[in-house]
Amino acid sequence: MRNVLIRFAALACLLAPAWPAASADGVIELSQACAVQTGCVAGDAPGYPITLDAGSYVLTSNLRTTDVSQFGISLTGAATIDFNGFHLRSFSIGGTTTASGITSSVGNPAGSVASGSTIRNGTIDFFRNNGIFLPNAKGVAVENMVVRSSVGGGGILVGENARLVGNRVFNNNDYGIRVTPGSLVRDNLVFDTTDGPDLEFAQGAIDYGGNICEDESCQRRSYRRYYLTDSGFVSATSVPTACAAGYHLASLYELAPGNALQYNSNLGDGPAGNGDTGPPAPFNNYLGWHASGTNAAGDTCSGWSTNSSAQTGRAGGYTIDETTGFPTWRSLTVDCDLTAQVWCIED
Repeated sequence: MRNVLIRFAALACLLAPAWPAASADGVIELSQACAVQTGCVAGDAPGYPITLDAGSYVLTSNLRTTDVSQFGISLTGAATIDFNGFHLRSFSIGGTTTASGITSSVGNPAGSVASGSTIRNGTIDFFRNNGIFLPNAKGVAVENMVVRSSVGGGGILVGENARLVGNRVFNNNDYGIRVTPGSLVRDNLVFDTTDGPDLEFAQGAIDYGGNICEDESCQRRSYRRYYLTDSGFVSATSVPTACAAGYHLASLYELAPGNALQYNSNLGDGPAGNGDTGPPAPFNNYLGWHASGTNAAGDTCSGWSTNSSAQTGRAGGYTIDETTGFPTWRSLTVDCDLTAQVWCIED
C-alpha cells in the first residue's frame, strides 16, 4: 500500500502543470511556450488569453495569439507587466472579431478589476479591436509602449487618473489615445489615426506637454489651444454644447492677448494651417459667443437658457489695434436672439 501511494504521488507530480517559477524578486515570467502549452500561472488555462491576477510579470519572449478571435492578455487584478522589449501580437489582422490586446476580465472588458495596473516597455500590434482597452480601470500606467495597427478600434483607452507617458501610438482606427478625467499625458507620439483623433481628451485630463500629434489634437510647447467654431452660427441656447470634447466655452479672461495660447485651425474657423499664427481676423467678420467670467444673467442670456431679444449676453472677437498694430480683444453686449459662432478653449 505504501508503495502504491508513493507511485501515485510521483505520478501526480509528473502530471502537474509546470508553472514558470517566480524570480527571487517575485516577478513571474511570461513566454509563448507557457501561453500555449501549460498556462503561465495558476488559474490560467493553456491558450490565449493569458489570464493574470494581481502580481508582477515580465515577458521573456514574444507572444502571439494562435487565432484571430483570441484576446491577448486578460487582467483580473492589478498587474504590473514589463514587456522587456518584446511584443504581444495578434495571429492575423483580418476577421471581424472584437479581440483586444490587453483587456480586463474577458467577457466583461469594461470592468474595473484591473485598476492600478502598469503596462510598459514593449509593443502591442495587429489586434482587430483595441490595443489596450481598460476603460473603467482607474490609476493605470502605460509607459514606453508601442501600440499600433488596431484596425477595428483604437490604440489606448484606460480609466480615470491614468499615467500615459512616452508611448508611440500609430496606425490605429477609431482613436490613438483616448484620455479620461484626471489623467496625466506626457511625451507621447501619436499619428496615422484613420477615422478619429490622434489624442482625444476628456474634461479634466491634463496635457503636460511633449506630446506630438500629426493632427494637432495635442498641445505643443505648453500652449493652451482655442478656436472659433466653424460649424455655422448658433443661438444662445446652443452655446453650452457647441465646443468639441476636451474644450469648453471660453471666457473673456482666458482669451486675453498675452496668454500662452495656440489657435487650433483643425477645429476652428480661419485659414487652413493657421496654427501658431493666431485666430481669424478682423473682428467684424468673426464674432463669437463667449463667457464673461461672471454668472450675471445679463452676460449669459440667463445661463444660456433663452434666445429672447429681451435678454443679453456677450459676444466678441479679436481685432488689430490701429495704433499699435497688435491684436486686442473686443467684447460687446448683444441681444440673445443673435446667432453667432462660439469661442472654445481647452479644458
